[in-house]
Amino acid sequence: MVQVAAVSHPEDAALLLNALRAKGYAAGAVPGQDKFIRIQIGPFSNRHDAEAIRQRLSADGYSPIIK
Repeated sequence: MVQVAAVSHPEDAALLLNALRAKGYAAGAVPGQDKFIRIQIGPFSNRHDAEAIRQRLSADGYSPIIK
């Protein structure tokens, strides 16, 4: 999985999901047991594919991490 962000407000999650989807990313929201909603893309079958998306997201101005 590539995590784009962890946000605490559903409205922020919705805005980010819409922005990512508008750029062609298949993003989803994953609620955690803590107060955060994780915005993620994936899963990927291998690290190479996840890294390619991470780099693309970085070029688009995000600060993603591979989980």
